[in-house]
Amino acid sequence: MNKTQEIKDYMREHPGAGPKEVASELNKKGIEVSAQYVSTIKSLHKRRATSLPALESEDISLASILAAKRLVEEVGSVAKARAALEALSMLS
Repeated sequence: MNKTQEIKDYMREHPGAGPKEVASELNKKGIEVSAQYVSTIKSLHKRRATSLPALESEDISLASILAAKRLVEEVGSVAKARAALEALSMLS
């Protein structure tokens, strides 16, 4: 497992932990990270979490996202793709 994933896993298990605590605990396990690096990863993780809430709450694969992108390109807009999906849901 890489350092970034170790940091994310530790933060998930200890949501209130600060960068110094995370770095200290991971260093004890032999994973050498600085508090600054932990802070950077924590900041990026928060930013992504707030920008992609639907992706974190749903199990959407990259392949599905790319298929949705192709649908939008084919029909011409996100609004038209939504309308098509709504119509499809009425058929099911």
